[in-house]
Parts: sequence; C-alpha cells; structure tokens
Amino acid sequence: MLGRLNDLRHEGQALFRSYPPFVTRNLARLTPGEIPVFVFHTIEPDRFEDQLRLLKASNFRAISAEDYLDIVEGRVAAQGDEVLLTIDDARSSMWRYGFPILKRHETRVVLFVIPGWTADGPEETRPTLDDVWAGKVSAADLARLDSDDQTICTWPELKAMHESGLVDMHSHTYFHRRVFSDLAAIDIVRPGCVTTASDAVYSPYLTFAMKPAEIAPESFHGLPLFATHSLQEGKPYFEIPEAVQDECRTAYRQHGGDAADNAKFLPILQAIIDRAALEPCSQAHVTAVIREDLARAKAMLAEKLGDPTAGSQLCLPFTLGSAETVAMARDIGSTALYWGVSDTRRINRPGDDPFTLVRLKNDFIWRLPGPQRRSLPAIYLDKTVRRLRGTNPY
Repeated sequence: MLGRLNDLRHEGQALFRSYPPFVTRNLARLTPGEIPVFVFHTIEPDRFEDQLRLLKASNFRAISAEDYLDIVEGRVAAQGDEVLLTIDDARSSMWRYGFPILKRHETRVVLFVIPGWTADGPEETRPTLDDVWAGKVSAADLARLDSDDQTICTWPELKAMHESGLVDMHSHTYFHRRVFSDLAAIDIVRPGCVTTASDAVYSPYLTFAMKPAEIAPESFHGLPLFATHSLQEGKPYFEIPEAVQDECRTAYRQHGGDAADNAKFLPILQAIIDRAALEPCSQAHVTAVIREDLARAKAMLAEKLGDPTAGSQLCLPFTLGSAETVAMARDIGSTALYWGVSDTRRINRPGDDPFTLVRLKNDFIWRLPGPQRRSLPAIYLDKTVRRLRGTNPY
C-alpha cells in the first residue's frame, strides 16, 4: 500500500513540474510541432482498443520511430496530427492482445525489446486474439496462457510483428539490468521472488555469457540481495565473484535451503560478503559494461530480425540514465534515446536533442484534444482506483 501511495505522490509532483499543457489544460489543439510520446507496458485489450479508437476519433495518427526522428531532427515538417506510441519490455500481452488490435486498427507502434532475455523458440507462436475472434480458442483460455503477463515475446513472435510493418523493434538494453549499489544484505533470492525479464531480483548476477530465459531461477536461490540502481545510471557498483556466490549457495543448502529463515540466515550471508572485502567496480569498468550491453542489444535485434535499422533507437530501463549511457549510445551508432518525464522538458519539439526524448504514461492519451477527451480528475480517479486494487496500470 505504501508503494502505491508513493506512486501517486510522484504522479502529483509530475503533474505540476513535468506534464505538457495539453494534459493540464483543455486545449483545442496541440502546439504545432509538439508530438506526444506515450508509453505502455502490459497491454489490456479493451483499454488499449478504446485508446486507439480515441486517436482515430480525434484525427490523430500514430507514426513510426523513423518518421518521429525525422520530425525531431527537422528533416520533415510535422502535420499536427501525430503521436508516437511506445511499448516497453515486449511482454506476452503485446503478442496475445496488442498485435491483433493494432492490425485491426492499422496502427503503428514502437516496441522496445530486451534481447538478452528473449528466447529463440518454439517456432510455433502462441495463440492470440485473432484465434479468439476466429473461434479457435476462448478468451479465458487465452488469458490463462500468461494471466500476470510474466513472460515476454519470443523471437518468432517478434519477427512476425516486425514483418507486418506495424511494429518497429528497438532496444530496451540487453538485460534491463539492475546492479548492486552497496553490500548490506537486505534479502535472499528464494522461491516467490520476482523473476520477470524487466525486474528479476537476480539481474545483478547476470553475465553476458548467460541466457537467463534458459536458466532456472532456482540456480540463483540462496544468493544475497542488496540495494540496487540501474546499470544505465552509470554509477560504480559491486559484483559478487563466482567463488563468493558458491559459498553463499553452500551455506543456503546447509541451513535448510528454501526453508532457511531470513532472520537467522542473512547474518551468515553478510559474514561471507564481509570476509570477501569486495571493492566497487571502477568507472572505466562501468562504462565498458554499459557499452557492451547496448552494443549487444543493438546487434542482436538487427541480426535476429534481419533489419539493420532494428535496435538503432534506445529506451532506458526504469527511465534512468547518465552521461555515460548517452555517450555509449552515440558511440555504438544509436540514433535516439527515450526517457520518462522530465522537469526540464515537458514535450519534444523539432530541434530537440534526440538523445533526451521524454515520454508520458498512456493514461494521458485521454487528454488529447478531441470529442472523447476525459477530465484530468477522472483520469486520476481511475489511476487511484486501479492502484489501490493492485492492478498493474502500465
């Protein structure tokens, strides 16, 4: 509950400091050249389709990532009816629900993929809303395939979407990785921990030699967890050597394994960590890891999708970045970098730096000028109710 209230507090602060005029005022039209960028994560089919209908009713059109970059960099003039729809993580709901709805409405989106977590197969893709509409599966059965939207799209599914011409594929970094910011143990990897590609608790333990989609989460059980920050923040962090990890796993087994009591076992893990006397990584190492992460993601997207432009744009995990990440993105040939809201820029305009692009949550599609515009209080009431119910709103 406290986390949800903090989210609402953040929303309130952003409303006054970061949101563009069309969100806070009932404008008759957008300022020429201003093109809102909206972000989705989990696709809720009815809600998503309603939003696409609103865009059509209000005479807005969703453009491609390349078209958007052409406008920002001044090669093409905006027509005044453009929006950019971005979807992070490539969760399974994008394949099951989002893609069929996009085809029905002939709408373009940008999908930011986490290549290091993406599985090669199976070649047979999962059922979608198309199969529900054709009477081949029930809506309930489709929902049960991944009711909590915990899995991500496979390469065959991504390729099918990319080849449709409706879905641009770009990078959400290779691992969407957090790293350890200190060595004060606060928890243990054990059954029930988050294991999703976008927020796996053990992501600080990943290495480029690993394919996490093929690794059982149990192999990380017993490892200590510490406070984290995003790798892309570019700050020094701590790596736990394999020998220390092995010592922690052995102690975990000796003290009951998954039945180990946190209160009793955490001090044991802390003693192992303290004896190791680990030092934070150097800034040079941090920068090198960021560069490799970004380069691997870009190269894998281009290779797997057979498109040299795939992966050329970059979206920051957790909307957190740094000068190091911007520099490395430029260095590997990326063309744009997407963040979240900003206190220094409320909306993107032609002439803005394409490496500082801001985005809004998809709720604010309802605030676009047009006949179906909703009031700001109605949108915030919906946000509040959904959060208090525990609905994943993004």
